[in-house]
Amino acid sequence: MIARSNVGTYALRDGVRPGDSNVVLTLRPSARVTVYVTGPDGQPVAGAMAFLEGVSFMTTDAYGMAELNVPAGTVELRASKDRLEGRTAVTTAEGGTATVEVKLAPAPRVVASP
Repeated sequence: MIARSNVGTYALRDGVRPGDSNVVLTLRPSARVTVYVTGPDGQPVAGAMAFLEGVSFMTTDAYGMAELNVPAGTVELRASKDRLEGRTAVTTAEGGTATVEVKLAPAPRVVASP
């Protein structure tokens, strides 16, 4: 479960299931991550979507960069454009900053079963 405020604080709680009661969440300062997205050729990718699933997203600029507010701790960031995608994990402290690179590669093909 995740909660987010309008001032950039987050609360996370793993293991919460629908119907659970008396769940307490504590808002904590977020972290700021600069995501640098590159293509298979190592060049910056403008217009890619950099995101933390269900939490934060931003489109990269002409230099392949985007900044995301994320909950402190370890999170998996993803990026995608067209049929390319990539992911990386980053660990941050409350109020901290980090910079990561996500290198895009062709997305795995999904084959429908008959």
